[in-house]
Amino acid sequence: MMPPVVVADAQKKRWSRVVVLGGAGLVGRTLLERLRPHAGSVLAVDRRSTVDLAGGPHGAESSELRRLDITDPGTLRTLFTAVRPQLVVNAVNLATIYSQRGHPGYDGLIRYHADLFEALSACAEPVTYLQIGTTGSGGLGFDIPFTHGGPIEDMPIIHKAAFAGMVSQLLVMIARSFPRDRVRVAEVKPGLAIFEERVQSEAHGGLRVVTVDGGESGVYTRDELALLTRYMGYTTVGRLVDKVMAVLAREPAPTSAAGHDMTAAIDAAVIAEGPEERRLRDELLVDMERLAEGAPVLPATGNLGPPAITRDLTLAAALLAGEGPHGPLVTDAFDYIRATRPGVAAWLATQDLDSALRALEAHVAGTEPRASWIIVHRALEARPS
Repeated sequence: MMPPVVVADAQKKRWSRVVVLGGAGLVGRTLLERLRPHAGSVLAVDRRSTVDLAGGPHGAESSELRRLDITDPGTLRTLFTAVRPQLVVNAVNLATIYSQRGHPGYDGLIRYHADLFEALSACAEPVTYLQIGTTGSGGLGFDIPFTHGGPIEDMPIIHKAAFAGMVSQLLVMIARSFPRDRVRVAEVKPGLAIFEERVQSEAHGGLRVVTVDGGESGVYTRDELALLTRYMGYTTVGRLVDKVMAVLAREPAPTSAAGHDMTAAIDAAVIAEGPEERRLRDELLVDMERLAEGAPVLPATGNLGPPAITRDLTLAAALLAGEGPHGPLVTDAFDYIRATRPGVAAWLATQDLDSALRALEAHVAGTEPRASWIIVHRALEARPS
């Protein structure tokens, strides 16, 4: 049985009781901080329980982390009945979770939304449910050169995009099931790569490991981030949460829908990259380069897939360093990947690195500035269409 939520001075708060699903994640943690000043109490729910979420002096009077798996049948109704929330923000990436389960994920995603409908139906007070969704593809089309580590031919990102579309339609069905003054259902759909603003730096062997956290995607190096955002838009967690708060406040968006064309309307509503995001990305890349402190840096973590991206970024860095495929840079980089991504390391062990390096040499000439991601970008662009 969950303890009663204490509401202190609720008249001065916008919401008496707030629940953040996925509250221990990259986006969820920032959401908690932004919602606390507006809430009498905040409950963070997550499968993880490793983050200190205690309210500070400017936060909510009651704040806690509850370890629950919201995909377990019946969990949402039990939670909503106990807490009686006025606002629920779901920062769990449902499309990723269910698409990774294959065909059973289809039934699971429908069951989750059926459970959500029942949980909202049981709420005695008006409630807002906001889903932080995803395009599943970072706003890209079918010709996506990246994955979360799996083979391109398995189309993991395409499957994720299909499940992301299911989430949007199921939310529309739930919204149409209630009077709007009783249950408000909304979705914010980023079409961008989302990263934390803070850069991490540590030593590993002879390399400097400078990374930035991409949440479910893991940490990325400067070259991985630069290569990814050459194709995909970039934003920070803080900028995304700004959009969430604007939707909760019902602020008008700077985009407009296109009549009754659903494809155009959804495309217009997707959060895309703007000049401020590009400026922040460029500043982040400069910070990551500065933190290398002139030492050799880890070219790739293995988190940006498919594994060939990791191989080629590492070999391109070796080329620019004047080393071969078996020099200290490649050796140290692969040692890091063996410790953090053993599946990727096992694939790398099967590769003919000498041939792969020769294939990249054709894309080195004239590289300015000298960066391994530019070489790999050129190789990707030279792929047969």
